[in-house]
Amino acid sequence: MLSPEQLKLIFEKISQYSVFAYTEEIGEGFITLKGGHRAGLCGKYYYRGEEKPQIKHISSINLRVAREVIGCAECIVPKLFEGNTFCHTLLISPPGCGKTTYLRDIIRLLSDGTDTITGKNVAVVDERSEIGNRTREGIGFYLGNRTDLMDHCPKAAGMLMMLRTMTPEILAADEIGGEKDIKAMAYVRNCGCRLLMTVHGNSMQDIFARPVLGEYLKQYPFERYVFLSKKGDRERIITIYNQDGIQK
Repeated sequence: MLSPEQLKLIFEKISQYSVFAYTEEIGEGFITLKGGHRAGLCGKYYYRGEEKPQIKHISSINLRVAREVIGCAECIVPKLFEGNTFCHTLLISPPGCGKTTYLRDIIRLLSDGTDTITGKNVAVVDERSEIGNRTREGIGFYLGNRTDLMDHCPKAAGMLMMLRTMTPEILAADEIGGEKDIKAMAYVRNCGCRLLMTVHGNSMQDIFARPVLGEYLKQYPFERYVFLSKKGDRERIITIYNQDGIQK
């Protein structure tokens, strides 16, 4: 257990002693660290008129460590195609099962191509700087030579921006769920771009029961659902279904 003084010191260090520079992120409950790691924050939530809410008097910090595992999705990608066409794909898992790690590797494989798949133009909207973790120097996780990355941009706005400016064949984003995200996905899909998204959940029943996402999925089902679950600390169970619930 950490003392309030230790928590305060850690918070000051992860905000690089400039809380003002991270005002927007802190108001959303996190700070993205160098390397794509994320510090989740809890404390006292403040509203000040129309300004962004803020979290002060930090009482908990949750450190989520980002990992780049090159090749972890090689067994997944071939099953995400019908012939030469990439299927609209949704990755589903509880928190902490490596959803973003697998997403990152799928993006890389789609972008660079494999022995059997031609490389695709992939656009990535990275709202929390976790997928690519692009720094000012342009350094970050490798996402492939044909990948365009919009970093630290709200998903809904970023999806529409990338569609209009970067001519993507596939558009990827992490942790969808808000009403604006859903509307943007419907627009992108109806413009002929393929979707690669992730969401938290334990089962198909979980995600179809969501108030906004569930209605979207009934109207626009994904063509592939990739479920990730833990087996021990390091092993993962990967199950893939098509839109009819048939295992691939």
